[in-house]
Amino acid sequence: MKTGMIATLAGLALAGSASASFVEFYTVKSQVTHVPTNTLLDIYKIYARFNGPTDTILNAFNLNGLAGATMNGFYHQDNASSASVLSTAFGTWNPALTGSATLNRPYDSYLTIGGIASATNGTSADPSWGSPLSWNRPDIPNNVNAGWFAPGGSIAGRVGQAGNTANSVILGSFSVARGTNFGNGFSITIGYNSGVAGAPVQFASGTFLVMPCPTWYRDIDGDGFGSAADGVQTTCTQPTGYVLVNGDNCPSIANANQADVNLNNVGDACELARGDLNLDGIVNASDVPLLFNAWGSLNPTIGDLNRDGVVNSADFSILLSNWGTTV
Repeated sequence: MKTGMIATLAGLALAGSASASFVEFYTVKSQVTHVPTNTLLDIYKIYARFNGPTDTILNAFNLNGLAGATMNGFYHQDNASSASVLSTAFGTWNPALTGSATLNRPYDSYLTIGGIASATNGTSADPSWGSPLSWNRPDIPNNVNAGWFAPGGSIAGRVGQAGNTANSVILGSFSVARGTNFGNGFSITIGYNSGVAGAPVQFASGTFLVMPCPTWYRDIDGDGFGSAADGVQTTCTQPTGYVLVNGDNCPSIANANQADVNLNNVGDACELARGDLNLDGIVNASDVPLLFNAWGSLNPTIGDLNRDGVVNSADFSILLSNWGTTV
């Protein structure tokens, strides 16, 4: 699922007749279970989006955690060790060492300049990671401006190539424990061009977020407001019939304006449907004249308690059945 977690970023373009057009960084989140250990994982794929048909990323750098962002706790299951087990204690960010496409890749954290995490991936770490580990470590060293790059002449970082999308290039995958919140996210810079021979190098800097899946609330009446009492789900993809906004003051009757004239936290739509036509909080004799005044009316603004399009004895029966009740 692309959640509200996307940051719009500004790119710095150099003059040139074949300039590329950077749009934004964003993450795509999914959830998997590592069956051998029953570990619940959130997987974040990191992308850069472009407008040009051959826009190509050359390198990424200045990867740092913003205030509150964790730089460890990443899961790896790669060939950095002979065990090749799921772990946050050891691993590598080298995509060429991810290993099996089915046993390792779905759970592994890695960084890349486009393409697929496989033995043929030519992405390398730049010197910013430091010696002797370089990027053969499970964490990301903060405030060292960690970077990685594609080999010269590679088109793996081009939109539309294998592992990328028609308008985006993958930059990595973060595998973390389900529900992990990485604070204010991460900053990153990329160098890229239009993919046209002789095109100038351009740069774009920005941020991306890594955060848990949102909580959704069941919206029975389809008015855009949900109610936790009717159902709650936490998932990265919006479930059918659920919305992000909780607190519908009349869950059974659509009332997008959430009107509540008497401020009793019960929507006017629900009070009117009970027969409290003057909205004073109780159904009593003062409501009867209001219903009788609308008697026989078609599509009335008040008094049609069963919402069948006309005020008649059926509505009066509902009012009487609620006589003396309050909310």
